[in-house]
Amino acid sequence: MGNTYCVGKVVIFNREDSCCKERLTDAVIGIGGDKTNYTICGTVNSSMIEQSAKLEVMCAIRGRYISIHLPTSVTGNTVLTLCEVQAFECGGNGKTLITKLTRCWLVNWKRKNNQSINP
Repeated sequence: MGNTYCVGKVVIFNREDSCCKERLTDAVIGIGGDKTNYTICGTVNSSMIEQSAKLEVMCAIRGRYISIHLPTSVTGNTVLTLCEVQAFECGGNGKTLITKLTRCWLVNWKRKNNQSINP
């Protein structure tokens, strides 16, 4: 995000078509001061995915980086699909901090390398 902010909310936009919405199930959202150390602010569950393509996770965590990744305990799912990610600052009007990934794309996530997405 460039600087350290209090991130109040992260919004992830999932696919809206009938394919592959479940790829976001169990995805972990973290906020941190560097690219490898972060505090978990939420996890995407299957009921969130069924309700809407717009997934909102409340955070209230200070950091400079956002990490969205699949945990190593997830079996059978090695592809993470994100269409858009937005982060909003803590506080009254929740200023938009970032909007990334403006079109749907795929990331092959390799568990053995513990790679995550840092928009």
